[in-house]
Amino acid sequence: MEQGKFKQNIVPKLNNLLWMVLPLLVVFFSYFFLLGKDCVFEINDQLDETLFTYVLNGKYLFSDVKSFPEMLGGVPKGGMSVSACLFIPLYRLFPVFWAFMIQYIIVVATAYAGMYLCVKELTGSGVIGFLCGGMFMFLPYQPVYGLSIVGGPLIFYAFLCLYRQKHVIIDGLLILYFALGANLVLLGYVAIGFVFLVDLWILVKWLRRDRYLPKRAGQAALGAVLEDTGFGGEPEQGKGQGKNACRKAEIRKRNRLFLLGSLELLLVYIVVNFSLFSELLLGGGGYVSHREEMVITGNGDFWGCVRDVFLNSAQHAFSFHQKLILPIVAVIVFYAFRWKKWKCWVGKRWRGSAENDQSDIDKEDTGKADINKEDTDKAVQCRGMYLWLALILLINILTALFYGFCQSQIVVDFRNSVSGFFHYFAPQRVYWIFPTTWYVAAGLAGGLVWRDHDFLRWKKKAEKAAEKTTEKTSSFLFWRKTTGTGAQNKVSELPGTGTSDKALKQPGAAMRNKAMKLSGTDNRDWVSKLSGDILAGAVILIMLVPTAWNIRQNSIWILNKSQYKNNCSVGLMSWADYFAEDLMGEIAAVIFEETGRSQEEYRVASLGMCPAVALEAGFYCIDGYSNNYSLEYKHEFREIIEKELEKCPAMKGYFDDWGSRCYLFTEESQNYYYLAKDADFCYERLELDTGKMREMGCEYLFSAAEIEEGNAERLGLRLFGVFETQESYYRVWVYEL
Repeated sequence: MEQGKFKQNIVPKLNNLLWMVLPLLVVFFSYFFLLGKDCVFEINDQLDETLFTYVLNGKYLFSDVKSFPEMLGGVPKGGMSVSACLFIPLYRLFPVFWAFMIQYIIVVATAYAGMYLCVKELTGSGVIGFLCGGMFMFLPYQPVYGLSIVGGPLIFYAFLCLYRQKHVIIDGLLILYFALGANLVLLGYVAIGFVFLVDLWILVKWLRRDRYLPKRAGQAALGAVLEDTGFGGEPEQGKGQGKNACRKAEIRKRNRLFLLGSLELLLVYIVVNFSLFSELLLGGGGYVSHREEMVITGNGDFWGCVRDVFLNSAQHAFSFHQKLILPIVAVIVFYAFRWKKWKCWVGKRWRGSAENDQSDIDKEDTGKADINKEDTDKAVQCRGMYLWLALILLINILTALFYGFCQSQIVVDFRNSVSGFFHYFAPQRVYWIFPTTWYVAAGLAGGLVWRDHDFLRWKKKAEKAAEKTTEKTSSFLFWRKTTGTGAQNKVSELPGTGTSDKALKQPGAAMRNKAMKLSGTDNRDWVSKLSGDILAGAVILIMLVPTAWNIRQNSIWILNKSQYKNNCSVGLMSWADYFAEDLMGEIAAVIFEETGRSQEEYRVASLGMCPAVALEAGFYCIDGYSNNYSLEYKHEFREIIEKELEKCPAMKGYFDDWGSRCYLFTEESQNYYYLAKDADFCYERLELDTGKMREMGCEYLFSAAEIEEGNAERLGLRLFGVFETQESYYRVWVYEL
C-alpha cells in the first residue's frame, strides 16, 4: 500500500521536470550577470557580423529604407536579412548588449524545453528528458542564429503531437514560433524537407490503405507499433463497420491537421523571406551580389569528409556527440534481439482483444488481462522507441553521406559553373540537425534501457503474477468481500491453499502465516525491482556523463566561469574589450567638439580592428562584414587595398574568392583584427589608395596601431589624435584623410 502511494505521489513529480528550466537558466547565466559586459562570447560570425543584422533591422523597423547607410557605404536591406526576425523588436527596445542577452536567454530556454518535451513525448520519461535537455542547452551554439540549432527538437515535438492530435492549438503556435525564430537556409529548409516527406508518406498510406477501411486482420499489431512511434495507423479495438467508419474519420482529421501544420510552416517562411526569395531567385534586389564571384571549395577525400562530419559535426553546429555514438549503436544491436519477444507480446495482446469481448470478461479473467497488459504495453512502447532510434541513426548516416557528396568535386564544380540560387545555397548545412538528432537518439537509447531493463525477469515475473492471482482468490480479503452472497458456502477448500471454508470464517495462525508469506514475496519483488532500476539508472549515467563532461569543458559557461574566477585576467576578449564603448564614445565626442559634425555626416574605416567596433558605436563605415552586398561595391573597395593584396597572395585569394569581409587587409597585419594597445607593432609599409577612400566618402581612419610617420605622410594622412582609456583593450590612432 505504501509503495503504491509512493509511486502515485513521487513518480508524476519526477516525470514533469519542465520547470527545471528555471534553475538551469540561473546556473547557465550566473557568471554572465556577475561579469556584466566583461563576459565572453564567440566573436567570429557573431559579434562581428550577424549581430548587426539585428541592430540595423531594429533601428529601421517599420521604415521603408532600401539600404542601411551605416555599413559598406549603404548595404542593401535584403543583404542584411536576420537569422530570426522574432528577435528584431528587442534591438529596437533595448540597448544592444541587453537585447542580445535577452535573446540568448530565450534561445537557451527553448533548447531545454524543446529537447525535454521531445524526449519525454518519445520515451515517457521526464528524468531522461531532463538529462538530455540539460546537455543540449549547454552546447556552445551562437544565439544570433536564433532557433536554427536549438529549435530542431521543438519542431519535431510540435509535428509529432500534431499527428497524435494532442493540444493542436499549442502545436500551431510552436510551428509559428519556430518559423519566426529559425533561419530558412540554415535549418528551416531541412525541417520543411522532412515534413514534406512525411506528407508524402501520409498521402501514399491514405491512397493505398487508410481509405479502404476496414483493415485486414493481420495489420493490427503493426498498426499499434507504428502508432506508438507517432506516425502510424491506430490499432483496431473492435469489429464492425461503425467503428471502422469512425476510425476512418479520425485518420482523415489527423491527416488534415498535419497538412495544415505543414502549410503553416511553409507559408510563414515564404512571408518572412519574401525579399530574399525575390532577390536570389527572381533578381529583384536591384544589384548583383558579391557572392557571384565566390569560389566554392570542397574536399577531395570523400570518406574522410563523411567520417569527420559524422564524428564531429561541423562549423557552428558542434554537438560533441562522439562519445554517444558507441552507446547508441550498442543499444540498437543489443535490443535487436528483443524484437522477436516484443512482437510475441504485441501479437498476444491483439489476438486476445480480437477473441474476447471486454464486456463479457469475468473478474478472474480481468485480473489476468491486467497482468498481460502491463508487459504488452511495454513491448509496444519499446518497439516504437527502437524504430525511432534506428531511423534517427540512419538519418545521421545519410546526412554525413550527403555532406560528403556536397563537398565532392563534381558538386563543387557544378556550383561554381552556375549563378544565382544554386551558386549561393549551401545544401551541406543539413548537418545542422546533428545536435538535435544525436541528443534525441541518446534520449531514446536511455528510454529503452530504462523501460526494458528487467526483461530477463519477464518469464519469472509472469509466473509469480499468475501465482499471486490464484492466491488472492483465497485470501481473507476475498472472503470478506463475498460475505453475505453465499459464495463462501460453495467452497469447501480453496484451491492451492489447503484451507477449509471453516478456517476462512475463523482465520487463525494459518492465515496469518499466509499473509506474512505474501508480504515477504511482495518485499522481495520490490527489492528486485529497485535494484533493477538502480542498475538501469547507472547504465544511463554511464552513457551520458562522459558527453556531459565534454560539453561542460567546451561550453561558453566554463569560459565565463574562468573569466570570473580569475578576475578577467585569462586573456579572453570580453564584450567590453571587443567593442570598447567608452573609448569609441570619447572619439565621437572629440570629433564633434573639433568639427561640430555628428556621426552620420562623415564616414570612417578601420585598420587592425574590426569595423564592427566603430559600427556598434554609431559610426558610419565604408568597410564591414556582410554575406550579401553589391559586387560593384566590392570591386570599388578592392581598389583601396589592391597593392596590399598583390603583396600577399593569401589575402588576395581570401578577398577575391570569398569577400564577405570587406576589410582593409594589409600584408603586415593580414587578417588579424585584434591589435591590443600593448602590442609592439607599427605599420611601416602601408600602401592604401587613400584617394579612393576619400572618393568613397571616408574622412577618418581608425587604426589600432601607429602608422610610421613617413608612411603616413606618403599616404596623405594627418594624425587627429591618439585615444585610449585605462580599461580599454585598444589604443586607437585616428587619422584624418
